Amino acid sequence: MIPRMAIGVAVVALVMASCTPGETQLEASTTTTEAVSTATTVPPVERLVVATASGDVAIYDQDLAEVTTIASGEAADFRQPVWLDASSVLYAEATAQAESALIVADAMTGNERWRASMPTLPFYYLPAPAAAGAATTSLRSDPAGGLVAELVGSDGSVQPLDTVSPYYTSWSPDGSALAVHAESERVTVRRDGAVDVIAEPSGVFQAPVWTESGLVTLRTAAGVQRLSVWNEDDGFRDLATIDGPVRFVAGGGKIAIQSADVGDGGGVQAGVQAQTIPDIPGGRLAVVDVETGAIETVSDVLAAIYQWDPAGSRLLFATFDDGATLNLTWRVWSQDGVISLSSFLAQASWFRDVVPFFDQYDQSVSMWSASGEQIAYPAVVDERLVVIVEKADGSGTQTIDGATWSSWLRSR
Repeated sequence: MIPRMAIGVAVVALVMASCTPGETQLEASTTTTEAVSTATTVPPVERLVVATASGDVAIYDQDLAEVTTIASGEAADFRQPVWLDASSVLYAEATAQAESALIVADAMTGNERWRASMPTLPFYYLPAPAAAGAATTSLRSDPAGGLVAELVGSDGSVQPLDTVSPYYTSWSPDGSALAVHAESERVTVRRDGAVDVIAEPSGVFQAPVWTESGLVTLRTAAGVQRLSVWNEDDGFRDLATIDGPVRFVAGGGKIAIQSADVGDGGGVQAGVQAQTIPDIPGGRLAVVDVETGAIETVSDVLAAIYQWDPAGSRLLFATFDDGATLNLTWRVWSQDGVISLSSFLAQASWFRDVVPFFDQYDQSVSMWSASGEQIAYPAVVDERLVVIVEKADGSGTQTIDGATWSSWLRSR
């Protein structure tokens, strides 16, 4: 894995590296939804995909009964599987011959549907919404140096997008556009082959996130870094000012956000400059309501990683235990308060690859099951590599032995 730009790192003072994908030439499609009787509630399909320590991909149901295993074989290694859609999984393949590919396989049978061969191993991919004219974006290292960002079609075709670093992306909900935060200085929107710069300079953050309310991003205006929501019709609506390197995730009309800047950071001055826009103090994990701009404090302790549940009403976050690098405790915030879940020892590879860039991985990897009843995460237990599946109310855990990666199928 190539070095990436870590944005700040009092939040995760121990991990650094580089970036993420994007570009597009897409058309939105229109779908018709028939009315469904409110008398019948269909529970969400729950599936968990994991990578095994032996390089295979395995799929489990909500009760952790194994659905299928996709064997990598002696000469290959499958990595970082995610859900492309409800019936297929997407993962990277590395072979002993130094060949690489992105592969899509049927989640029930394990049969390969298509592959996109690449000269170097993709290390991040962001599946596109079903209506997009593409399957996924992909990011990999360039043997000549830097990065290669590509758009991968549903037939395995590969279209080069860009070679800048760092590179972070977010798809619009309808799949018609792709937002890109490139070179840590500009946010662009790519639609129908056109590229529009919407913010330059952008602010000190990594990944924008596109929601039903618009594109959540940072921008710098009049020397002040602002948390904003952008849409094509109305432009920017500023929600708050926040100093320092920032990471945020969105869900259910709310934004969870934290700055690694725990000093004074000129917050009062920034608030005055921005006039009526509130300031979010550094180091505080806060929740911002997109519609009202109201801000609530979740924790005064720096969080290593956080993610909204499918309903956008509960925030899962992990804090460090006694300053030890890989020892974490999960907590869940809601309007009812904060509950503590398990303390665990994180797997070093998962911590290195995901934690510094969780705001980008939040859009491709789900720690929450579709029902919001369970979470899953890699850990080390008695020196064994496992994935722990834990009840979100703290009522119990199960383990999958010999596993190094996990992602639940998201409810769509």
